[in-house]
Amino acid sequence: LEARLKALELYAGLRTNYRSAANALGVAPSTLYHWLEQFGTGPLQAAALFGVVRSSGVVGLDEKYVKVPKNNKPAGKQRKWMYVYVAVDMHTLDLLHNNIFPHLGKDSARTLIVPRAQGYHPRVIVTDMNQDYTEPLQTVFPNAVHHECIFHALQYWHHCFKDAFGRDYEQTAPRLFKLRQQIDHIFQAKTRHTVEKRYTELMTQRDTLVQTEPRLDAIFTSLTRHYPNLVNAYD
Repeated sequence: LEARLKALELYAGLRTNYRSAANALGVAPSTLYHWLEQFGTGPLQAAALFGVVRSSGVVGLDEKYVKVPKNNKPAGKQRKWMYVYVAVDMHTLDLLHNNIFPHLGKDSARTLIVPRAQGYHPRVIVTDMNQDYTEPLQTVFPNAVHHECIFHALQYWHHCFKDAFGRDYEQTAPRLFKLRQQIDHIFQAKTRHTVEKRYTELMTQRDTLVQTEPRLDAIFTSLTRHYPNLVNAYD
């Protein structure tokens, strides 16, 4: 109890963040969060409302499909699959906001984002490739840079290649595997200039490659659509 009270004092009293308070106590940030959670979620939400939780200006949004309790149902039917949406500070790891929705879509994303406009004004917002965030973010935070996660993008295109050409396409179609590596190579750079140069070089080959293998058109279309929100991470 003494350790948990000290954690609450460090976090709320000194207006610090989970990571800094956890370092001071010699525990993991997730451990400190669970300690504070034992005091109830109300104080943490109030702390966020009055500015105790400070945002670095870089916020990450994500959602996960989980089972949640339904206490008014008979035994064996007390859980239901729903979507948990979260907003997290990308530098301090503070949980800024979360909510649960029955459906995945723009309405759920907008409901999560709108309350944040009342207290947070992020410079950068990071998401995966879920397009449900695009329109709500442009409406609520028009001045924020929307950056899509490069890891998720490359992972998605890897799946696209496997779906289109088979899981063993590295052996059966080495030319296509080399193309996938070329897409990866675009974003394995330290400067925006290098990324843009590699992207331009690849796109000059698009028509020829698609003419040879029409199934590549969907991958190139996806790359073109998401590229602006990926290259803006550089420089």
